[in-house]
Amino acid sequence: MKILGIESSSLVASVAVVTDDVVTAEFTANFKKTHSQTLLPMLDQMGQLIELDMKTLDAIAVAAGPGSFTGLRIGAATAKGLGLALDKPLAAVPTLEALAYNLWGCSGVVCPMLDARRNQVYTGVYRVGPGHMAMKIEEAGNAAVSSTAEWSAVERTDRMAIPEVILDQCALDIAELMRKLEEIGEPVTFLGDGVPVFRARIEAELKTPYAFAPAQCSRQRAASVAALGAEYVKRGQTVTAAEFKPDYLRKSQAEREREERQDICVRPMTVADLQNVWQLERECFSDAWSMKLLADALANDYDHFWVAECGEAGGAERPEDTGSRGAASYRFCGYANLRILAGEGEIERIAVDPALRRRGAGRKLMEAMAEFAGKEGVGDMTLEVRAGNTAALKLYESCGFAEEGRRKDYYRNPTEDALILWRRGV
Repeated sequence: MKILGIESSSLVASVAVVTDDVVTAEFTANFKKTHSQTLLPMLDQMGQLIELDMKTLDAIAVAAGPGSFTGLRIGAATAKGLGLALDKPLAAVPTLEALAYNLWGCSGVVCPMLDARRNQVYTGVYRVGPGHMAMKIEEAGNAAVSSTAEWSAVERTDRMAIPEVILDQCALDIAELMRKLEEIGEPVTFLGDGVPVFRARIEAELKTPYAFAPAQCSRQRAASVAALGAEYVKRGQTVTAAEFKPDYLRKSQAEREREERQDICVRPMTVADLQNVWQLERECFSDAWSMKLLADALANDYDHFWVAECGEAGGAERPEDTGSRGAASYRFCGYANLRILAGEGEIERIAVDPALRRRGAGRKLMEAMAEFAGKEGVGDMTLEVRAGNTAALKLYESCGFAEEGRRKDYYRNPTEDALILWRRGV
């Protein structure tokens, strides 16, 4: 059996061919280049080196996740493209199971960890190789010894070939993972790119005996994906190229932010909002407006204010009447002020609670002001921003604003230039 393995679930890019029980070739790189730059050239070079006829492949094994969203998508696209072109089945190999397979024969349990950010890891716990078969015999007692003596050599090898799953792959807080390992109570060997991130904490807090895998087997390898994929193929556990989908385990950051943005609403500011707005003023601006200045501006005819609210986790569905919110369901998260004079609009203020940024509140406030300006017949809009506020600049530019001037050392605490932006003729 000849299996092509593809691994792109992390910084590691790796391709390999396993023919029966032999790693015919493997090309692995752990370097800061995107897999779109490396994966296909590596596959091409490996194929030329061993004179690989892709039509002779029996299947394509691909690391199916979890891992880097971009890396998994590139690996999936490569495997699906080859599978469709060659009419070959795909073996979707769980990333963490394949990583644990690097330590086949290891005593105790194996715990691969991939850094999932936010103090979490993608992880699982496995017994791999003869060690876990011996454990099963010991647990079952003498009856198991007599029964296992009747197994054929093929059956015995077959039962040991696939890792035994103690904890299926999942995203866990590192503290929760250590708690589960202590409950399992067996010596554990860690590997994966999450190790350098959390090694010091493991050494300080984990009570269970542990070890760390050496460099040559501590990261993903396509040879392990291909070898484990071959076992999947023997068991008929394959999918067509059209059916294959990566297993991300959790939604991407972009998807989470898109869903969160759907639960941001904007409404006109009222006197009842003054306290929240004033507190945010003091938090966000070194030249914060006083409560009296805010109240006076809210009362005049040329200043127009909006506030943004975000839905709380577990809160009620958004009411149809955007002018009234249940306090338990929605939370103040930002505000904006547009001043209209002589047919031009100037955005005087826009601020979002630092703890609630990156949910789309700033953009929705900008959209509300632009919509109102359009209804009022205002064509040109302007604003000023600190030159170093790159996040705000990115938002304003995406809303159609462009730099037309600069005020030298305009801002204080700290001293910084002000950029003058305009959006013309909208």
